[in-house]
Amino acid sequence: MSVRTKIVLSLLLVAVICAPAMWVLHRATLVPRLEALDRDAAGRDMERVVYALSREVEHLSLLCTDWGIWDDTYDFLATRSPDYIDANLGFDTFANVDVELIAMYDAEGRLFWGRFWDTEEEELLMGDGGGEPVPPFRELLPAADSAQAAHGLVGTAAGLTLLASQPVLPSSGEGAPRGTIIMGRRVEAPLLETIARNTRVDVSQETIAAATKTPDTYRVHSADPEWAGAVIAIGPVEGGAVSSLAAIPDVSGRPALGLRAATPSTVTTEGQRAVRWATIAVAVLVAVLLGAVALVLERLVGRRIVRLSADVSAASLDEGTPPCVREEGSDEIASLARVINRTFSALQEALLALRASQARLVAFFNSSAVGAAVLGPTWHYLYVNHRWADMLGCTADDVAGHHIRYQLAPGDAEALQTRWDAIAAGESDTYRAEACYVRIDGNPMWVDSSICAIRAADGELEAVMAVYVDVTERRQMEDQLRVLSLHDPLTGLPNRRAFDDHFDREWRLSMRLGLSIGLLLIDVDWFKLFNDTYGHPAGDECLRRVGDALRGAFVRATDFVARWGGEEFAIVVTGGDESLAGRLAEKAREAIEAAHIARPGQDPDHVTVSVGGATIAPSPGTGLSMLTNAADGALYRSKGEGRDRSTVVAL
Repeated sequence: MSVRTKIVLSLLLVAVICAPAMWVLHRATLVPRLEALDRDAAGRDMERVVYALSREVEHLSLLCTDWGIWDDTYDFLATRSPDYIDANLGFDTFANVDVELIAMYDAEGRLFWGRFWDTEEEELLMGDGGGEPVPPFRELLPAADSAQAAHGLVGTAAGLTLLASQPVLPSSGEGAPRGTIIMGRRVEAPLLETIARNTRVDVSQETIAAATKTPDTYRVHSADPEWAGAVIAIGPVEGGAVSSLAAIPDVSGRPALGLRAATPSTVTTEGQRAVRWATIAVAVLVAVLLGAVALVLERLVGRRIVRLSADVSAASLDEGTPPCVREEGSDEIASLARVINRTFSALQEALLALRASQARLVAFFNSSAVGAAVLGPTWHYLYVNHRWADMLGCTADDVAGHHIRYQLAPGDAEALQTRWDAIAAGESDTYRAEACYVRIDGNPMWVDSSICAIRAADGELEAVMAVYVDVTERRQMEDQLRVLSLHDPLTGLPNRRAFDDHFDREWRLSMRLGLSIGLLLIDVDWFKLFNDTYGHPAGDECLRRVGDALRGAFVRATDFVARWGGEEFAIVVTGGDESLAGRLAEKAREAIEAAHIARPGQDPDHVTVSVGGATIAPSPGTGLSMLTNAADGALYRSKGEGRDRSTVVAL
């Protein structure tokens, strides 16, 4: 069998093997990816539909809010003025503001006035003037002590309806609500047509059973953040389209509205068409190459081939080296020799470009804004850029050769040792961690380090790439924010959260040691009158001075003074009985007395406080609430006996 035949048969065998492999690869990787893109597009289409539906609810909420804080509406709930009905509650108003339901309820939740129109057919479905009465919609009516607005889906006799409610208040926002106004619009064909037009998505209403019981071929896409509880399911690519379903909950959280959308599978269709043409083009190109290679290889015979091979073997890519292959004659072998010479010249140019690229890479490595280093398999630094050396406060030469533990805080080094061992053992290839380093000048530095292993083909660790980012400033800001979250911004004292944490620790310590614990509640007397008389800025200044006075009076390590809330302050008495708590209560009262915070024109002419306290020996079944109630009772006793005094009880 000739060489040509062997070459052709070998290449044909490769083509026969590659053809089905390419088809399997296409079906196993490319098609699922194309279909996944189409399904993601279908999910985004349905997300836009749900988002558009939530915007309709927002429109109702804004409209309801405008009417709810309108003085005319507030007066109407008291007078039932016919003029208000004629001017604002006629059919034209419903059509103009694009709502079908307007209902008003009094403060007890009784229907005051309401109508439900079919604005398309101009037919009154419910309410005054015809049809059954408007239902109470108690899901959207606020509690008696609440002035909160609400919105959502509610099923009615007229169909599934988008509703929004708003307590009716005067435009000033002051005073108790006089009732509630509810506006709504049914989820029917006109609304869905509007959503389809705005989103350019072919959407229709689906039964809630179909929307919630999707086949196994569907997958959950997401829960829309604009509508808590909305679940979207995406179907497979079928018939040139992707079907998506959405189940929207009503105000009680139960699935109530089902939506279906169809998205054309454009990516899959066009992608497969492109792959088919590309496959044909590759097949043609391979066939051409097979013939050319067979023809060229057939002619490469004899001593000239041996000589050519020897010349190529002795070739050098060093810059300035002349062409390596002798060009004898003008036949195909001579042409091949010239090609080889040109190839060597191109390789020489490529080598120069590679060396230049390597130089640029080294320059980039050294000028990078983040620290970077290459470590050997023993975790010793091989190369270090200038940024990492600057971060440590030394030079790159100082770092080279050191172990990765260099300048790493001992505790963090021990914590990271397990990760280094895992990479060395081949159990992982990367990790990211924040650790504390100690600069050469002794200052601590927090560093976010990202480590990546570089392995040989057999999995053996060859090197480690490390990237370091200085996050010290961020950590300091986090520490500052943590401190601010535990302190009252007005007085600078610990806030209620800090108080709860401190009290919990002291309670458990007192229970373990068998000690008593006490709580003092300090309330500024007549503070509301002070605020009303001198204004809130003066009130804030008063609270600051009270806080300063208490802070100055209680300076021991065991003293803990906190702002309890409003004009109240709290002091934790650790390891003391009723007698100690009483003395500290008087100390607090006298500290405010000594501060002499003026109240011009009032009696007394300075700010005073009332103190109530309680002590208890912690035991199972007792807690802060019991102690708080007792201290609060003692505080009310102090106020009832004339204020500017202290009362302490023991439990």
